Amino acid sequence: MPGFYREAVNTDAFPHLTPEAARTKGLQLLILNATTQSEIDTAFASLDLLHAAALVVAPDPFFGTRWKQFVTLASHHHIPTIYAWREFVSGGGLISYGTSLPAAYRQVGIYAGKIRAGADSRRRRGDTHIPSRQRVARLS
Repeated sequence: MPGFYREAVNTDAFPHLTPEAARTKGLQLLILNATTQSEIDTAFASLDLLHAAALVVAPDPFFGTRWKQFVTLASHHHIPTIYAWREFVSGGGLISYGTSLPAAYRQVGIYAGKIRAGADSRRRRGDTHIPSRQRVARLS
C-alpha cells in the first residue's frame, strides 16, 4: 500500500526479514513477538504507540487458534493486516497471502493414502500441488 513506511511483524517466522533489509527499501520494520493471548493484546496496543502503518501475521499455529482475536483487534486499532491463512479473511480479516488450511490437509491425506497404498514416497514434481484460488476484493 502506498505510503507505508513502518510495518510490524509479530513473530520470528520470517528470518529473512530484518530491520536492516527493510531499511534498504526505505522501511522501518518492527518485530513484535506474542506467545500468549495477553501478549497479543499488548502487541496491538503498542502498534498505536509505535505508529505502525501495517501488520503482517506470520504462519504460527498459536496465531491460527486466535484468529478472532487478531481480526477483532486489527479492526479496533484500524491497522491494515495481512494474514498467513485465508481463514482469517473468511472471518473478516483484510487480506491473506497463504493457502486454505483445509485444502492443504486434504492434499496431505491424499498423498499419505497414496504412500500407504504402496506408491513411491519420493516427491515428484506436481505430487504435492495444492490448488489455490486467487481473489481480489475492492475496498471501499
